[in-house]
Amino acid sequence: MKVRNTIMALSVAVLAAGIFQTNAFAAEHTLEEVAEVFNNSSTVESYKDYGYIYSASTDEYEPDVLRISVTDPEEYASVFSWELDGSILSYEHITDEQVMMVMILADSIGQVNGYEEGELNDTLNSPDIRNYTVENEGFEIKENGTYYSVKMDIDKKVPLVDLSDYYLTPEEFDIMTEILENGSSGNQMGKSLKMAYQLIADEDENVIYMGEKNELTQSAYQSVLSAIEVMYNKEAAKDFPSLYSDFSMGNVWFNGVEVEIDPELDADLAGLFDGAQVVKLTFDNEYMKDKYMRMDYIGETIEYGDKTLTIDLTGDNSYNLGFFASVSESGDIGFLYKYILEPVVEASGAEIVDDTIYFNIVDGKIVVGDKDNSIFKLVIKETEFEIVSTQPEAVKTIATAKHENVKTTEYQEGKSDVHERYGNYQVTVNIAYGKETEDGAAKTDNQNTAGNDKTQNTNTDQQAKTNDTTQKAAGAPKTGDMSTAAEVSVFAGLLAVSVVMIAVVEEKKKTV
Repeated sequence: MKVRNTIMALSVAVLAAGIFQTNAFAAEHTLEEVAEVFNNSSTVESYKDYGYIYSASTDEYEPDVLRISVTDPEEYASVFSWELDGSILSYEHITDEQVMMVMILADSIGQVNGYEEGELNDTLNSPDIRNYTVENEGFEIKENGTYYSVKMDIDKKVPLVDLSDYYLTPEEFDIMTEILENGSSGNQMGKSLKMAYQLIADEDENVIYMGEKNELTQSAYQSVLSAIEVMYNKEAAKDFPSLYSDFSMGNVWFNGVEVEIDPELDADLAGLFDGAQVVKLTFDNEYMKDKYMRMDYIGETIEYGDKTLTIDLTGDNSYNLGFFASVSESGDIGFLYKYILEPVVEASGAEIVDDTIYFNIVDGKIVVGDKDNSIFKLVIKETEFEIVSTQPEAVKTIATAKHENVKTTEYQEGKSDVHERYGNYQVTVNIAYGKETEDGAAKTDNQNTAGNDKTQNTNTDQQAKTNDTTQKAAGAPKTGDMSTAAEVSVFAGLLAVSVVMIAVVEEKKKTV
């Protein structure tokens, strides 16, 4: 009898221990908890202002069902019955219009598992959420024909997506792209995950407001570059880091751009950027278009970067440039005249004597020379300029000059104002002059100063190259794709030197 009672006592103890262990490790979250958090959500409260009423409820007769009702502004009510299987809550027929219900419910379950309200929002809006499974991360959304099926584990804390590398891409500014393509003014504003933004396009200035949750990081910086690309072009976005490398530079102003950290915001923007740190960038459109938007101008059309000019003044070769020719008509010799010779003469302050200007190469640069110390000259004739060697009898020589940060000048169609290009061109000029020797060899002279002791006489086997596209007259193939009718004179009246040259020609005409 005692043995039997002992066995029964042990059985009761084991059963009690089993019950205790089951209660200790069983899921503690219930649909009632989820419904309570859902109904007290600030999101649910805020949607009432727009005429939408969300509510969640449970029924003691159906303990495994969570009903969510949604009433729209027209007072049309829909009821969705979410079913619980173990700890998995699911619904099989979610439409695009019902995604907000899913967001509120998932955030409520997140709060039940320890998250702050709204802490899951960025993760739920991230593209990465499509890779989550209910088994691994506790959340799953899959396509189900024309619907979505959604599953949530009410006992699992969904891991947050790593958004440290997230930024807005140019494609997200689709409205601003359309505004700019139409040539109109307007704005685009919105939020995307941890980013908030407003882009404003106007006639004189474009403005970018970019905000990031808590603080500005590389995500905001990359988003700013995307916005610059949309408002101007890829070249402007690529160039911006050389001017403003990161937000640690603080508030700055440089040509055409002003950057403000934590700018003052009006009431509308304050709501948009709530909880975010903000940077404001203001762009002067005239400056930006002059600097980056080449399609608005006509004239010279080379790309930014390195450019090599080949000038052949050997033997009897010479070049003739009409006063009203353009660079696109005249090729390398036109570029040399307009963007190197003109600035050199202007900077030197040299006077024009006998309608002629002499040029030399000293220390690797083209400079104004004189008759005895030069390798070529520019002669002003009645209707054109002539460029010819001053050493036709010398041993054939290739002299090289390199000019950095060369700025070009262009004319906006229909206007006479000069617009400087701000791209830095690195230009190499190879000038061949003299005559062939019997063996056909040419000497190179990279530090030439004709007529003095600096002249180098080392012979090399390098052959002189003739530039077939820029010989003699200004009839060479164009470097651009503009029609001749659209081109504007680039040789007459550009800078002070050109004005002097033309004045000399006009004086000659009067005396004839």
